[in-house]
Amino acid sequence: MKQYFLFAAVALMLPACNNDESNVQSPDTIRLTATVEGSTTRATLTATQAQDTQFDDGQNIHVDVFETGGTTRYSSGTYRTTDADGTMSGTLKYPSGGEAVDIEAYYPSTVAYNTETFRVQTTQTTYGNYQASDLMYASVENKSKGSTHSLTFHHALTKIVVNLTADASIDDASLTKLTSVTINGTKTTANITKGAWTSAGGSVESIDITGTTKLGSHVGIIVPQTVAAGTTFITVVYNGKTLPYKIPATPVTGKNFAPGNQYTYTFNITMSGISLKSEEMVTGWTPNTVPSEDLIL
Repeated sequence: MKQYFLFAAVALMLPACNNDESNVQSPDTIRLTATVEGSTTRATLTATQAQDTQFDDGQNIHVDVFETGGTTRYSSGTYRTTDADGTMSGTLKYPSGGEAVDIEAYYPSTVAYNTETFRVQTTQTTYGNYQASDLMYASVENKSKGSTHSLTFHHALTKIVVNLTADASIDDASLTKLTSVTINGTKTTANITKGAWTSAGGSVESIDITGTTKLGSHVGIIVPQTVAAGTTFITVVYNGKTLPYKIPATPVTGKNFAPGNQYTYTFNITMSGISLKSEEMVTGWTPNTVPSEDLIL
């Protein structure tokens, strides 16, 4: 009987040992981590900084591998973030001959090195649709076995933040009358080369960015482009009335929304309408305030 229990215990231990061995990556596996340009300590992020400086856990990233200096893809696959600090899991291998590799990576994982167009979601009221619109890319060259390679991702498109505040004349009951926040007058397709924006294309469409909090931040991603002066760019629907913010008449060339930049508009709601309190441009998604005049809508 003692021998029976001994054999049973050994049998139970064997699968566990095998599982532990299978979790150890082969030395031929390409090991990668992911960061986002301008990374900060994750604890400092606010609600408007979704994946600004680091990927969330469980995000899929497409990876293309080339032998160094080559233009023909050697292999490709999906890596997945396994925590909020950039650790990734994946199984792509170095060439059998031990050659160094060039690595390109893209987010969302629907994008690859030969993708030519990317379309932002026209409904970005959910976090998932916002993430699906946040095109990012990274690359490293001449990487060999023996170390983990860090990929620094760049935001390819443009982020718009609409902050809404209210004066004392607006009570909680009145806030229920605020029903939508929309970005208008922009083309929603980006022409891209290896993940980087080259121009705007497709049709002009509205993008719904209405957040769950009435007073607070409403956030969306647009394709970089110049929007003509006089174009209705942001609309807020309050108490059944559409309140538009138009691109100023000067400069006559319109407003240029550059790739990798964030533009924040803060509006104040009153009983008589809304006013633009301030406009801020964030270059490289790092705060850099640009003052502007208040505009009554």
